[in-house]
Amino acid sequence: MCNGSTIQEVSRKEKVPYTTVERIFYSITKEKEMEHLEHLDSVLVNNELVLSLDEVAVRMGHR
Repeated sequence: MCNGSTIQEVSRKEKVPYTTVERIFYSITKEKEMEHLEHLDSVLVNNELVLSLDEVAVRMGHR
């Protein structure tokens, strides 16, 4: 719920203390960060990030 709004707005809407919403938000954020880092580790090859290029988009003038 905090995507697109603030912790304070969620707290008011759900009638939950601000500190509780904040704790939940940062807990979930930490979990998502760990998932993201694990994903990055899985796409690294020899500790280098491999990027791909969309040739069709390049031909259409996209960057």
